[in-house]
Amino acid sequence: MNLLGQSVSVGAISGFLGDRVQSLMGDISTTVTTAAPILPGRAQALSFLKSDQPNAWASLHGTASTAVLVESAILPEMPSAWAGPVLIFVLEPRLEFARVLAKFFAPPKPPAGVHALARVSSGASLGKGCTIEAGALIEDDVEIGDGTLVGANTVLRSGTRIGRGVRIGPNCAIGEGGFGYVRDTRGSLIHMPHSGGVLIGDDVEIGAFTAVDRGTLSDTIIESGAKLDKYVYVAHNCRIGPDALVIGATTLGGGAVIGARAWIAPNSTIKEKVLIGDDATVGLATSVLKDVKPGETVFGNPGRVVGRTSTTDGNGFPNEARER
Repeated sequence: MNLLGQSVSVGAISGFLGDRVQSLMGDISTTVTTAAPILPGRAQALSFLKSDQPNAWASLHGTASTAVLVESAILPEMPSAWAGPVLIFVLEPRLEFARVLAKFFAPPKPPAGVHALARVSSGASLGKGCTIEAGALIEDDVEIGDGTLVGANTVLRSGTRIGRGVRIGPNCAIGEGGFGYVRDTRGSLIHMPHSGGVLIGDDVEIGAFTAVDRGTLSDTIIESGAKLDKYVYVAHNCRIGPDALVIGATTLGGGAVIGARAWIAPNSTIKEKVLIGDDATVGLATSVLKDVKPGETVFGNPGRVVGRTSTTDGNGFPNEARER
């Protein structure tokens, strides 16, 4: 893996992408050392360009970047002679750009090991190659899989099970008791102890200042590949499906279920025990009070169906409305 500031040739990038490269214009020995947006671009930088981007042609001609991943849909419109940046034509330039950055330009991983200022209980189990940063607290009866990172000042309570390759940001609280109370006949609040745990699958990401409560009797579950942004709150007994995205400042009420590959936009609130179906989208700052079917997009307060995921952008607005 190369770091920012080191040279990677266009040929190496093309070889990494393999048969996903549709065509190429320019010298494959050209090198890039960093990444940049298409405008203004930057010398020795790699950028990307989608065909539906406003003023796409002007951006392609005006960029200062050295190489550009370009959507192959515009290939037939290209002039036979091209004097601009090296062009790598692919079907999905943003996706391939992300892959290239992850391969060649990702920041270095912190070294494996337990920081001297972290506290790991003797009854905890750590896999190979884990990184436990300063100030972290890991209690007894916690299991952590190989290659997982636990950020600075994060607390993992007993009963937490974490898979392999998980990244947990700083200042998170995983496995705290849920907020559960029952009123007696006089109206006084009686606390409901939570004896469940938290189960986190492989390759999950949990951003800084996120809280995941333990289950009441059974576990709170975050399935493999799910990504949680910063400042997310996951209440007791929630289940987040594989490869789902839950974006910053979102609150999931107790027992809410988020389906596989669902997208929950920032500042959303999901009512307790509501089911968000697979591939559904919850729009920006939406309050979801009832179930959302697979593939639906909901937006508003309260959330209302505004379309299907395939016809909306990531914030739950129809694409055609954005274009207007």
